[in-house]
Amino acid sequence: MKPERNFLPTVFLFLFLVLGASLIMFLSQQPPDPLPASIPASEFSAARAFRHVEAIADEPHPVGTTAPLFPPENFCLFPLPLGPEEDNRFGTDAFMDLCRSVGAEPSITASLGANDPEEASGWVAYIRDRYGAGAVPTWSVGNEQWNISEPGGCATRPRKYVERFHRFSKVMRNANPDIKLVASGGNALIFSLWNEEIIKGIGEAMDFLSMHLYMPGWSPLRSYVGYSPGDYYAIAA
Repeated sequence: MKPERNFLPTVFLFLFLVLGASLIMFLSQQPPDPLPASIPASEFSAARAFRHVEAIADEPHPVGTTAPLFPPENFCLFPLPLGPEEDNRFGTDAFMDLCRSVGAEPSITASLGANDPEEASGWVAYIRDRYGAGAVPTWSVGNEQWNISEPGGCATRPRKYVERFHRFSKVMRNANPDIKLVASGGNALIFSLWNEEIIKGIGEAMDFLSMHLYMPGWSPLRSYVGYSPGDYYAIAA
C-alpha cells in the first residue's frame, strides 16, 4: 500500500509564488512623473488641471443632481460588492462641468450591467437636449466586456456582446445620429480572438474599437514597449 502524498507543501509553494509574482509586478509599475504647472500651455499638466478640480470642489454643490445617474451600485467582483456604495453625487452635470473647466473632450460609457438599451438612449438624449448634439462625440457601449469582474458582462462570450452592441447602438443612434460608438475590445496580446469576433460581428456598426491596453502597464509587456513618445505614438497608430 502506497503512503498518501501530502500536497499541502506544494499548494503553499504555488500560492507563495503567485503572491510573490503579483507583488513584484505591482511594485514594478511606476507611473510617469507629473508635469509641473510651469510647462507651456500647449502641453498637458496634471498639476495645472488639478487647480480646476480644487476650484470646483470649493464651490457649494447640492447632494445629487437632476441629471441621469448611472449606475447606483457598488463595484462588484464575482459578484461580491467591493468598497462603499457609489451614490453618484458626482453625476452627469458635474462631469460635464469638470470637462469644460479643464478643457477636456467628454466621453461617456453606457453601462451594460442592467442590459437596458432604453437607459443608454435616455442618457444620450439627455446630453443632446441639455448640451447639444456634439457635446459628447464618443460613447462606449459597455466597459471591458471581456473582463470576468465586469457586472453583467460577456466574458468568454464575444457573440453575446455583439448582440448587445447592435441592440444598444440602434437606440443610441436614434437618440443622436451624430455620436460615434466605441466597441469594447481587449489588448491584442491576450484577447486577439475576442477582438476578431467583435470586428466580424459588429463591423461598420462601430466607429472605434477600444483596445484597453494600459501602458507602461503589465510588466511582461515592457519587453515589447518602451517609454519613449514614439513607442506610445506607435501603439496609438
